[in-house]
Amino acid sequence: GDSEDVGQCLSMHQPWASLLVYGFKRAEGRSWKTDHRGRLWIHAASKPPEDHDIELLEQTYRSIYEAQGVPMPPVPSQGSGYPTSVLLGCVDIEECWTKEEYTKVLQSNPSMPQEENGSDHIFWCLRPRRLVVPLKMSGDNKIWRLPKMSLSAAQRGLQPVRWPAPGDGQCIMNTPDLPGAA
Repeated sequence: GDSEDVGQCLSMHQPWASLLVYGFKRAEGRSWKTDHRGRLWIHAASKPPEDHDIELLEQTYRSIYEAQGVPMPPVPSQGSGYPTSVLLGCVDIEECWTKEEYTKVLQSNPSMPQEENGSDHIFWCLRPRRLVVPLKMSGDNKIWRLPKMSLSAAQRGLQPVRWPAPGDGQCIMNTPDLPGAA
């Protein structure tokens, strides 16, 4: 909740940043590990995304979820797009796996959307929330701390990301059981 939120933030390039905040992307890869668990704010860096990356990634995620029969909301290009130099929203880091551990999780959970990631460390991110109005700001490297004024404004502007309920012949989005998870 907000009381435990100290404003930990990760700057990411678009379109990956919005795909994470909208809940399409759940496995965020990095060359470094983190001990942080809980709310992680997502900031979109200043570099505009390439049209090719947007098309490729949106099609990749469509394929991943269609293969599992999971109904999808509209992708960001069908809505607010891929803004840059803004705070977009947040996710909760549930786990940080090595590449090998993540591969085992995918293999032991075949009904889970099979999101590939070749990075050394995988942040497993759930419960995406987006800002109704993204906050203009610059970012920083690795995990950094939001200024208190920005954090307070951001907490007030959050809304949960809602995916459509499964219809006939569709499935809910599965996630692995994590040790210690409620």
